[in-house]
Amino acid sequence: MISIGESLHSSIAPLAFRLTHDYGELSFKIEPGHVKDFLAVAESKWKTLMPNDTFTYHFVDANFADFLKKDEIFGKAINFFTALAIFISCLGLYGLSAFTAEQRTKEIGIRKVLGASSSQIVLMLNKKFTILVALAIIVSVPFPSGSFHNGSTSLHIRSRSGQGCLFFQSPLP
Repeated sequence: MISIGESLHSSIAPLAFRLTHDYGELSFKIEPGHVKDFLAVAESKWKTLMPNDTFTYHFVDANFADFLKKDEIFGKAINFFTALAIFISCLGLYGLSAFTAEQRTKEIGIRKVLGASSSQIVLMLNKKFTILVALAIIVSVPFPSGSFHNGSTSLHIRSRSGQGCLFFQSPLP
């Protein structure tokens, strides 16, 4: 490895790091305006040192872009299926409420004759559904937080989240 210098005030010489165990791959940090010049010099040096091997190169930002593209496609698929599941559950809830209203038609008529307002009847019909939906939200909200934490353990760069971020981690589209 090349020495960095005598102090932090001296300039840093170019460095080359070998990131893999293979002997044919090096990584360099290049200034944006000097990419073509560097590639020409690197190719000529490569041909003098390794004449039998071909000179190939790739940019790390392109590799990261490929990784991010795969994650974005996966995220879009998750969002689509989450929205589909929410839509199907809303259809089921609508069907269940319509069925309940149909079953309680006589009771609704009697309450209306006895002077109940429309808002009281709607409250009577929706009370059980509202309680069930609130219970489902209370039960299901901690799970996205746990799955977010467990899913991020495979990443090298992690974000820590507290209990205050609990509602923001829900997988909503």
